[in-house]
Amino acid sequence: MKLKSITNKTKLTTALTCGMLGCVFMCSGDWLMMYGDTAHYGDVIWLTEGAAQIPAWRNLLSTLVVYPDIILYGIGLFNIEKFINREKQTKIYHYLTVFGMTPWLCIHIYVTAILYVFRMMRQSGYEGTLAVAEALYDQFVSVFFIGEVIMILPFLYWFYLQISGKTIFPK
Repeated sequence: MKLKSITNKTKLTTALTCGMLGCVFMCSGDWLMMYGDTAHYGDVIWLTEGAAQIPAWRNLLSTLVVYPDIILYGIGLFNIEKFINREKQTKIYHYLTVFGMTPWLCIHIYVTAILYVFRMMRQSGYEGTLAVAEALYDQFVSVFFIGEVIMILPFLYWFYLQISGKTIFPK
């Protein structure tokens, strides 16, 4: 498909800008969960002394920012399919993107929930806080791994389409 008309170019530029804003939201959500002291004692390196001090508002905001993030990011990713020359490959990319975005949302929510429990228990003086947080992590670690694999598939497929000349871009 050739992007000749000004209207199509403007819409595509807007969509890709939405995708970039989604990335900014995504980074913002992760940045909100970074905090202070990096000393850790257990096996999960992001369960740090600083994470135990994250204010509840930052955790909540990090969780909430996921929703506009995934919408804006999705707008950008779904509009990239306009650069694919062939209908079959466009559909494959579309479905990989749908399935790739869902784990992104879930993983972020799982991680913020674990960090919230860690912070809440640590600040309330519970003994065994690290053990509880690590047990939660251990429960979901396979979900994290599978989710990461699923998330990367649309990008790997896009790379394949690009190097095989199935997009409007030259090889």
